[in-house]
Amino acid sequence: MKVGDPAPRVEAESLFNCPYGDLGALQGKLVLYFWFLPESRGSSKVARAMNTLLDRYRREGLEIVGISHRDREVIERWVRRRRPRFIVAFEPSNMSMGSYPFTSWPSAALVSPRGRVLKKGSPTSISEGLIKQNLRGARGRGPDAPLRFSPVLPPVLKKISTLVEDGRLARALEGLEEWLKPGVTGGDREAAEAVRGEIRALLTMKLEDVRREIRAGRFFEARLICLRIQRHAPETRWAAEAGDVLKGFQRDPAILREIRGGKDLHRAETLLLAGKRKKALRILKRIAGGQWQGTRVRERARALLAERFPEVKQRRGPTR
Repeated sequence: MKVGDPAPRVEAESLFNCPYGDLGALQGKLVLYFWFLPESRGSSKVARAMNTLLDRYRREGLEIVGISHRDREVIERWVRRRRPRFIVAFEPSNMSMGSYPFTSWPSAALVSPRGRVLKKGSPTSISEGLIKQNLRGARGRGPDAPLRFSPVLPPVLKKISTLVEDGRLARALEGLEEWLKPGVTGGDREAAEAVRGEIRALLTMKLEDVRREIRAGRFFEARLICLRIQRHAPETRWAAEAGDVLKGFQRDPAILREIRGGKDLHRAETLLLAGKRKKALRILKRIAGGQWQGTRVRERARALLAERFPEVKQRRGPTR
């Protein structure tokens, strides 16, 4: 196994902290895999470093997967004790580690959004510079994540591939439509049609995310997604629908109030991810006070305070 080869599949029997159905959903993301021994003294240090790395780059498309072949019960205890924010996989066969091959723990491999090995070695050998360099085209997570991915297209469509990786989805769709007009057949046409369908599906999914956020009362997050759709796919039907949602927000004073409070809450959440707890605490305490009484934002701030700052006493009273 060398740099540039397709990354081996992780045959996980169990997953912890995984927001996806399986590891196949990581396709299109930049993934840092690392193999560890839960009983090792260094495992806690590696876990802290991986949490920090994930907090910095998750929204831009990084995912981290810790893999161990030890007993499932041992891994469960480790997860409860160390509280990793990354995915932990139980792979009793240890086949993926042997495929590289690695002979010591901890070992790590960085895999591109297209599933190719970019770097392998120890976790410390994979620099943040290399991670930032390869986030281009990775699928991000969160309402303000760029809408982009690394498409699988023939060399003749290299310019369109670049457009998709840069998030210029409207121009990419225009280019694909134009290229498909002459009646191209064969594998190139199939690849182009697949990427066109993927772009449309991504934008449709984002509009579904908007509706889900609205139902949950997360209007600031819904607004962020709408703005992303308009930025990445201007003058499309998806952008038009996002624009209609934003116009509806402007006509409702209660929603505008939720958006203003949601902006502060989003900043607090971002500060927490960056490890700036004191600044985040000040913002959360302000939101949880009387200014935002009667809003869902206040409820969310109080819940986040209880979760991340259990030592802080909150005033009792109605939240709505």
